[in-house]
Amino acid sequence: MFLSIYVLFQLIMTFAIALDSQEVVFTQSIIGLSESQYSLLVSITGLGYLAGSLFLTVFASKIPIPYLIGFGSAIFSLGYLIYAFSQSFLPVCAGFIILGFFSSFANTGFQTFYQKSIPAEKMGRIGATLGFFQSVSLICTIVIAGFLSEMAGVKHIVIGVSLLITVAAVILTFLTYLSHQSFAIASKQKELAR
Repeated sequence: MFLSIYVLFQLIMTFAIALDSQEVVFTQSIIGLSESQYSLLVSITGLGYLAGSLFLTVFASKIPIPYLIGFGSAIFSLGYLIYAFSQSFLPVCAGFIILGFFSSFANTGFQTFYQKSIPAEKMGRIGATLGFFQSVSLICTIVIAGFLSEMAGVKHIVIGVSLLITVAAVILTFLTYLSHQSFAIASKQKELAR
């Protein structure tokens, strides 16, 4: 289960970074935003992330880790969908706020899940090995996204990758929910056995 959740989460983040590489072209040439509006969007995303982090500082102990990863990723992907289908500044702004706010949920949940799933003495080796493959896949995905945007157009790539992120996030939500439920059942059985 760990590897499935890890791979799906990293896939979502890799696709998100590939979309980020097309962001300037998409917002300026397809939606028609100015450079100052784009800069404002980037700042708004950062503020959304900060707001999400502050929210988690207060309420993180009340939200189970699998829900942070799964539902955080699902709502994060909704931000990308809003962005991909936007025609003007305000919807893009809403998408970026959602994206920033809930990416803090997904990232916090994932980092906590990673730290709890891997023994501390093996964390460095496993992290370095998985990080290498992640870096290679990230480079390949960015190159492929750039190539495909030249062939099919930036709008089609942004919409297509946003849909892929959403599908992966829904699957991740389902897996994390199942993992949380099976852990809860195992915990109850251990308590009953005592």
